[in-house]
Amino acid sequence: MHTTNLGPHHALNSKNASERFVLNLFDRLWEKYRSRVSYVNNYETLIQEAGASFFNDHIALRTFCSQNPLAGISSISRIFEALGYRAAD
Repeated sequence: MHTTNLGPHHALNSKNASERFVLNLFDRLWEKYRSRVSYVNNYETLIQEAGASFFNDHIALRTFCSQNPLAGISSISRIFEALGYRAAD
């Protein structure tokens, strides 16, 4: 499953440039996550050994906060909202 420079979405076909942008963005976020969280490689190995695949269709921004409302989660969320995503519980 894990191939250098390819994220979990590399095999998905996008319908348009906006969708390809989102898929590439999620892959880059996954790469950052993989570099910071040690057990991600274990997860990828388990998925690969099971002959399965995965893709992430969301991100959690709950840990991104700031006292300045112009620099907090609302500023980041606007990017995803412009791409069609909506906040969820």
